[in-house]
Order: sequence, then structure tokens, then C-alpha cells
Amino acid sequence: MRSDSKAALLFLTPGMLIIFFFFLLPAAAAFLLSLTDFDIYALGDIHNIRLVGLANYRDLLSNARFWRALLNTIYFTLVGGPLTVIVSLAAALLLKVGDARHHHPRRLEELRLPDDHLRRRSAERSGRVV
Repeated sequence: MRSDSKAALLFLTPGMLIIFFFFLLPAAAAFLLSLTDFDIYALGDIHNIRLVGLANYRDLLSNARFWRALLNTIYFTLVGGPLTVIVSLAAALLLKVGDARHHHPRRLEELRLPDDHLRRRSAERSGRVV
């Protein structure tokens, strides 16, 4: 193994272990647990666990509360998220406009309006003093 490969492996290993232990392992455990008829007392003895397969998912898909909760989640995501961003952006813009009124320029260039430059160039070409 080359030294570059060893260095890459050395840098990747901590991140991969964190991903494994804090994401992949709990996700796999949750999925396996969803295939059982989970009971808190079943944790004490492994023989108390009853495997029900996909019956939990079948029951979930036939439950009206699940569909209502799913619609509420979709509505919240599609309306609440963008609305929050729009209101936050509007508030930031209002603060920026309020800040611009009290802005004190530090350089002479900041005092001039953008059209001053054009007026001055036109006057210089015609020989007038501005």
C-alpha cells in the first residue's frame, strides 16, 4: 500500500466510524425493530421478540391518521419552509435599508453619486470646470 493510500485511509477512518456508529448502525437497528411486534418488556429476554415482518407497514398504510400526518408534513415543508426564508430575507433587507440611512462614508468616492462621474466626464470633454 502506498503512503498516499495510507494517509487517505488514516483521514477517512474516523469519519467513516462516526457515520457507521451514529447513522448506519441505528438505522439498521430501527429497521429490524420495525419488523417486530416491539414490546418494551421484550428487551429483557430475546425470546420474547415476535417477528411480524411487513405487517406493521401494512397497518401503517391503511391508517387514516398516518395519511393525515403525511399531508400535514408535506404542507408544512412546502409552505412553512419557503415562507420562513421569505420573511427572514425581507427582515434582513429592511435592516439593511435602515442601516444605509445612517451610513457615514469613509472615503470621498463613497460621497459621490454614480451619475456625478458621468456629469464630470461630460464637463471635462466640453471644457467646462466642475
